[in-house]
Amino acid sequence: MKFLVIGDPIDSLIPKTDTGLAIVRVSLARGHELYWSTAEEVSLGGARVEARARGIVDCQRGRLPAVDALARSQPVAAFDAVWIRKDPPMDWKYVSLCWLLTMEQNETVIVNRPSLLLEYHEKMVPFRAFRAGYLRENEIISTHLVTGPGSPLPAEEKDAQWISKPWLGHGGRGVSKWESLALFRSQALRELESGQAYSMLQRFYPQVQRTGDRRLFYIAGTYAGGFVRIPAPGAIKANLASGGTAVLREITPSELDTAKRLGEYLRSIGIVLAGADMIDGRITEVNITAPTGFEALFELEGRQPVEQLVAFVERLVSSRGVWPAIDPSSAS
Repeated sequence: MKFLVIGDPIDSLIPKTDTGLAIVRVSLARGHELYWSTAEEVSLGGARVEARARGIVDCQRGRLPAVDALARSQPVAAFDAVWIRKDPPMDWKYVSLCWLLTMEQNETVIVNRPSLLLEYHEKMVPFRAFRAGYLRENEIISTHLVTGPGSPLPAEEKDAQWISKPWLGHGGRGVSKWESLALFRSQALRELESGQAYSMLQRFYPQVQRTGDRRLFYIAGTYAGGFVRIPAPGAIKANLASGGTAVLREITPSELDTAKRLGEYLRSIGIVLAGADMIDGRITEVNITAPTGFEALFELEGRQPVEQLVAFVERLVSSRGVWPAIDPSSAS
């Protein structure tokens, strides 16, 4: 099969941790033809979306791939499958890429479908899963979206601390901790008044500094494993990109039950690949743009769920986009 990866520039990637490169490596090993393009190299010509792509010659673990020197334009629909691996934020460049790719999502398999990336904001997926009846109220974190100085804030609670994060943020960037809502109102709201991006406000759970949060991986709605991320000493952010450390810790029966029901929701809306974050049994957000962490799981377990992912996409291509059944133990 012929696969196209649309990601960030190759020389900007971190080979040891990049999930897109893991997809390339596994796909090459399974005999597929691989090409790489960036969002800037995807264009519309007439009524056809094309990508200037370079063929990938080789991809070894821990190294950047060897690619053809020259890029050539090819119709996106000429590929059997397209992997969207451009890192967030979901800015206008990302949105424009998705708008373009929706033109071709019925002509080729695209993971994840761009129309779904446009419809489902990552930080809102838990609430939509709750509204759809898959998650319970105590399995999501109460959240307020602050859109301006006049936005209502939650009621102040004794001894409560708060976390604010950018509405379009990612990787733990821009996350701040507040000792009270009064401090947030007096400082953070000034940025909104000056035209800064919207901010999400959530209760802070102090246990995250001791026990971390849990990263959950999903392939076609099936829970495919995970690990716990521990923040650096004194830090509040557990993201690996922000200095957190991945450790194996057995998932509890209650957490697994929540994880499986979230997976049922993801499958119901057609999300092939996702990475969810859980704190104290509560889902905080669900990454569907370019989920990461698979290489960290491989380092911890010696198991590569990307094999399972690529195998599912192969079956998806063969079935012309009709979702086949998936057996979590069938990775090869």
